[in-house]
Amino acid sequence: MPFAAKGLTVIYGYNGSGKSGYGRILRQLCRSRHDEKQSIIGNVYNPKSLGPAAATVTYRVGTSDLSIQWKDGIASPDELAYISVFDATTAPLYADKQNKIEFLPMGLDILPVLGDACRSLSGMLDIEIIGLSSKINVPLPEMKSQRYKAFVSRFAPMGAVKGYPSTQEIDRHADWNEDFDAQLLALEDDIKKLSEPAQVLARNARLTQALDALDTRFKAIVEQLNTKSVGVARAKFKEATAAREAAQIAAKGQFDSDPLPGAPLRNL
Repeated sequence: MPFAAKGLTVIYGYNGSGKSGYGRILRQLCRSRHDEKQSIIGNVYNPKSLGPAAATVTYRVGTSDLSIQWKDGIASPDELAYISVFDATTAPLYADKQNKIEFLPMGLDILPVLGDACRSLSGMLDIEIIGLSSKINVPLPEMKSQRYKAFVSRFAPMGAVKGYPSTQEIDRHADWNEDFDAQLLALEDDIKKLSEPAQVLARNARLTQALDALDTRFKAIVEQLNTKSVGVARAKFKEATAAREAAQIAAKGQFDSDPLPGAPLRNL
């Protein structure tokens, strides 16, 4: 019975073909939790005892292939203890016994994780259903047409009008035509016109805000352009011009011995 080093190996066969016997061998060769040791029968159809079960076991450690002659009851190689065996006989130890689980075989945690995921998904769906129900569980608009009132009342079991409508009547009442298209377009125009005042109001509000900001800036500029402010600015300009002329007169003739004669004076 070969096992793939990588991937999934599927063992199948008829009842009594030895599948459980191979499982018992693996539980003794490798590492497995069990309440009691189960005997291994070489041939269930032979009532005579044939001695302890034996098997040739080949396994790989790294890149080395090793082989042993195993018999029921002897210790297995230490390397095989790295393999954990989990089957239906060991499941109750993990699911029913009230003892601390030091090791959880790979795949055993799938069911609780899947259950949590299903509960989480169910909660999300419930929230979505409640939200949708609040939107669609509203009364239908009242019908003003007596013709349609009489038609719809015929669907009610306790309706005053006897006789359910035929398929032809339903098709005739549910038929969509060009007149309905025109009515729908007219309703859309009416809805659009109802929303236009709000749009105009919002546009005017934005324009008013922009004009108020511009008015504030103009007022600040006008305050800086009054007669007093202009006079102060003129006086500062005259003082700066006089100081510049005085500096030029004081510097005249001071640089005649400069090693670069003829170089223009820097404006001060």
